[in-house]
Amino acid sequence: MDARVDFAARSILNLRAAPEPLVHPEWDVITSLARTFTRYKSTEIEFHGVRNCVPEVFTLSPRSARGGTVHCVYTERSYNIAALLRTIAVVKVPDEGARRLIAQSAFLQLAADYLLQQGAHGDAARVYCASWLVKTPLLVVGQDAGMIETFLTNPMIESVMVEGGWPLAHELGHSLYDGDGQVVEWCADMLAQYVEHYFEGSPPRWGPPGARGGLLSELVADYFGAELILRTMGGRALDTTGWGVFLSEFAASMWAIMLMETCKEVVRLACEDPAAGRAAAASGQRAWMYDVRRRLLFGGIQADLSAAFAEVGQEDLLGSLIGVGLDASSMPGYAVLLTGLTDSQHMMMGLGREAPVPLLEGFGARAAQFWDPLLGREARRRARKTDVFRALTREFVNRARATDNFRGQDTGLLDLLDRLVPDVAPVLARRRLEGDETDLRITLPGSAGDH
Repeated sequence: MDARVDFAARSILNLRAAPEPLVHPEWDVITSLARTFTRYKSTEIEFHGVRNCVPEVFTLSPRSARGGTVHCVYTERSYNIAALLRTIAVVKVPDEGARRLIAQSAFLQLAADYLLQQGAHGDAARVYCASWLVKTPLLVVGQDAGMIETFLTNPMIESVMVEGGWPLAHELGHSLYDGDGQVVEWCADMLAQYVEHYFEGSPPRWGPPGARGGLLSELVADYFGAELILRTMGGRALDTTGWGVFLSEFAASMWAIMLMETCKEVVRLACEDPAAGRAAAASGQRAWMYDVRRRLLFGGIQADLSAAFAEVGQEDLLGSLIGVGLDASSMPGYAVLLTGLTDSQHMMMGLGREAPVPLLEGFGARAAQFWDPLLGREARRRARKTDVFRALTREFVNRARATDNFRGQDTGLLDLLDRLVPDVAPVLARRRLEGDETDLRITLPGSAGDH
């Protein structure tokens, strides 16, 4: 990437030095999306993969230079986290309470990364360590499931196209926001109709400040992103099963993106406006907001495909396939993930029984004094016992060392973690799980296997 893009990426990712590029061979998903995007804008796209940093996917589209190159930056970590959330949502667990605890632990680790992006290294280390305190039962998942490698080695089948392409297409959709006023108007009308129909015009709290405008922006990005994916798939003959998989993947990928966006917003508010952060529960961007997005997304997809299905006399089949996608997006596992996100926020801010003192300094002067000695003792114990802790902690410390501590927080706990784990940690064997397969080599933080 050139110097201007390098500077912008460093600023957004809060990196101290130039980002480490994710070097890979030609990726069919990227090539196809770039080709499709030119139908909307006569401009070039450059895709930049980045390793060893906080999870993020974003576009840089210079408004001052019409027709200038659009730069789409994606991080390896963003795909790894999305894979983890999806695995938690669909893998079989003993009960709902167990899944909720696992989700809470996962979101604390994600929040720790976003705190690094906010330059809050002391808070990040504290939240990361606390993720290991959540007492989850023994459950094994593909920790980051080797998503990037999967995309590079698989043909462009339906699941790979959506899982790999949807985060990129969604972000490219943001860069098309001002390109079609009719789409923006349609999304605004649909949002108003939804609120009027389900809540008689008064929805149950929008969430953080500006949430309504942010939701509209996401709706438009969903619309354009789905069009980009559908145009990319254009001309391919899919049978009923293929279309069912395709639409189900849309639902699942959208859930993962929304949950990550919500976690990031919680952390941003906690750092920049603690009062608003405490008031705006994670459920402020709650299930009904996701429901708006999924209904409008599938409504747009149905409108987009109706002509093609009508040509072959299969309008009823399209309607049933859309129903498959909507059903997939209502899976109980994703609702439990949202609950786990709320639990993690309460723990960070001292709103739950598990954390009588907030983890984050912005919510209590005693945060570091109360937690750091306790978490330090627990980290020493785990460093002696588990390769999983050592490997994941080394990755976290490396991400922390690559980012800037511009809030000037104390790094004593982070320094302790750095000393406890080797510079070259054991490599965890990670690969994507197939079907109901369970990989017994990897356990989530706080599992029974650690006690």
